Amino acid sequence: DARITSCTCEGTRKPAWEVTASHIRLNKNGRAFFRHGLLRIKGVPILYVPAGTMPFGGSRMMGFLPPVVLRPGNEDWEVQLPLYIPLRHADVTLRPIYNNERGLKLDTNGQYASKTGEGSLGFTVGKDEQVVDDATTLFRSRGLAEDRYEGLRSMFSGRLGHEPKPDLHVRGRWALASANRWAYDFETKQDARSLRDYESTVFLHEARTDSSWTLASTYFQDQRIALAPTTN
Repeated sequence: DARITSCTCEGTRKPAWEVTASHIRLNKNGRAFFRHGLLRIKGVPILYVPAGTMPFGGSRMMGFLPPVVLRPGNEDWEVQLPLYIPLRHADVTLRPIYNNERGLKLDTNGQYASKTGEGSLGFTVGKDEQVVDDATTLFRSRGLAEDRYEGLRSMFSGRLGHEPKPDLHVRGRWALASANRWAYDFETKQDARSLRDYESTVFLHEARTDSSWTLASTYFQDQRIALAPTTN
């Protein structure tokens, strides 16, 4: 069988991931086409693909990235299958995610670069299959739990850093969630799951006069937004 992988392993160590197939054809544009492919993680067969294509080498090409398996909590597990989409001055990664306790969600992350700076945008949407049961226990009311957490929930975040003029600097970051349990239910790191609010800030600094402006907002658990503009 033929095989293809982007992993570099020393000696006899098995690659983190590889695709083995009965036939693999490479073209001059940096793309591999295969038939009867089998995705292996550390040598273990994971997924059979009758036919497919994937990029190879160092060029930026659309294609699936290595799958990710996580343990966000003590009992649940999560599988991600990222799809990378390159654009002219940006790229986008789509991550369909399945959690055995909370169900499906879609995570989208984009990064861009321009002459004046760079930034990123992220959007995640999903329907939690467990949160209503958890909230019912907390509130002791099924109706209140369904009013707050039934249906799709989403999270929008991003950051930017630009210098539109030599003496003007703009930096910012933001995070908005559609429900106050978002961090606890969906964040993959334990420290992030303990967050009670998200903070968004836009900072402008004019170097010539040494003036600064900051607009900050905090998204609290009770879903109120506080604005705190400052100048100096």
